[in-house]
Amino acid sequence: MIGVGVVARDAAGRVIASMCSTQRYIMDSSIVEAYGTRQAVQFGLFLGIQSILLEGDALEITNSMNNTEDNVGKFGNFIADARATLREFGSWVVSHVKREGNRVAHNLAKFAISSEQNKVWFDSYPTCLSGLVNSELILPVI
Repeated sequence: MIGVGVVARDAAGRVIASMCSTQRYIMDSSIVEAYGTRQAVQFGLFLGIQSILLEGDALEITNSMNNTEDNVGKFGNFIADARATLREFGSWVVSHVKREGNRVAHNLAKFAISSEQNKVWFDSYPTCLSGLVNSELILPVI
């Protein structure tokens, strides 16, 4: 079983929604990351977000999302679906971050596996992530 965690934030870093889901029978880590990317894009569309910044810690996937070639390897269908969905947004950016920059989503994916839940929170997230979410808030510069 794999877990997917997605956290939607506003420009100040406040959580506007989060979701987690599980899926069985995906064994390859790059396919798991591509599947998670597609889930994140679809979640943004569901939320009605006009502009989206996707941050992922799988360099192979972020490079594939930004590449204009149609041949994206073994995870091509997930990447093709995510790219097609991105056309629905006014603007979008896909960027690579290190695992440390993606801790909330990573821990939300772990939560999905441990609870075996598919769940969406609006203006919230699981309480077990409170400390981590608060530590990543962007504070205004005065």
